[in-house]
Amino acid sequence: TVTEQYALALGGTLLAGFSDWLDGYLAKKMKNQESSLGSYLDPLADKVLVTCLTVASGYKGLIDPTVCGVIIGRDVLLLGGAFVHRAAVLNWRWRSWNEYFRVVNSSSANGAGGQGKAGKAPAVKPIFISKLNTVFQIALVSSAITHGAVAWPSADLVEGLGYLTAATTIMSGLIYVRMYFKGQMLT
Repeated sequence: TVTEQYALALGGTLLAGFSDWLDGYLAKKMKNQESSLGSYLDPLADKVLVTCLTVASGYKGLIDPTVCGVIIGRDVLLLGGAFVHRAAVLNWRWRSWNEYFRVVNSSSANGAGGQGKAGKAPAVKPIFISKLNTVFQIALVSSAITHGAVAWPSADLVEGLGYLTAATTIMSGLIYVRMYFKGQMLT
């Protein structure tokens, strides 16, 4: 997108979106294919894709910089919060990054956080508004890239979709923060 190769950027975005959907579909349909590791990697891949495309589209003036800031700011807040929470669960001590990022229980993990040992990290369970927000974010960057390539959809439609995306981004971020403080996630 930064080099204005919009057709290539749009094709890659659509392919990434389809492969993400297919991965999720197959994980749910095939027995025992969902994993704690996958619950982290799948949304991380979504965030990397959306963040890169948001930054590039914002840089090219295709997405309002304020909308870019809201999208990226929420993700930084949630990811930073998750890292701090995990460190606190481990009492700010862990023997290796393998222990910090553990997604399965090991025989040496006994849940004793004070000794730098803890059980596996909890699986990530996205809420509905967050899934909807991801759809809006991908629709936003796709429409912005398409607008850059062929001036369709209109700039007004892309702008409106940007504000709708910003609203769902803020809502999902606030709901996650509220859930965290109520002890409803990352336990």
